[in-house]
Amino acid sequence: MRLSNSSHSARRFAERGMTLIEILVVVLIIGMILGMVGTNVFGIFGQAKDKVATNEIRGIVENIKLYRESKGKLPEDLAELVKSGTLSNAEEDGTVLDPWNRPYIYSRDQSVKDGFLLMSKGADENAEEDDIRSDKLTKN
Repeated sequence: MRLSNSSHSARRFAERGMTLIEILVVVLIIGMILGMVGTNVFGIFGQAKDKVATNEIRGIVENIKLYRESKGKLPEDLAELVKSGTLSNAEEDGTVLDPWNRPYIYSRDQSVKDGFLLMSKGADENAEEDDIRSDKLTKN
């Protein structure tokens, strides 16, 4: 028995497999989906680091105030807090790192309310909009 011409053609098409164009389209679609998911996931990680830095700054500010109450003066730097045992989450050399592995910036500054400023430069070390500063934190 002989297959008709149209059914023979349909069977050959089904056995042929996918063309290179079809494979590229599938890969492109998968890449777009992964790109959208990846952007959202990394955005969430960035927001988490901002929150960690904010909470760490709040904690360090409380430790600085505790030091000032017990010693009657502000520390010269964060390493002085570490040496006094007031602050414990520091590197061996006394530096305290933010979530981006850069040292927090501490300075005694009489122009701000508490007399000192503690800050992280945020994810982008150059721009000031993402800086996390102790004088700009709200009470939560």
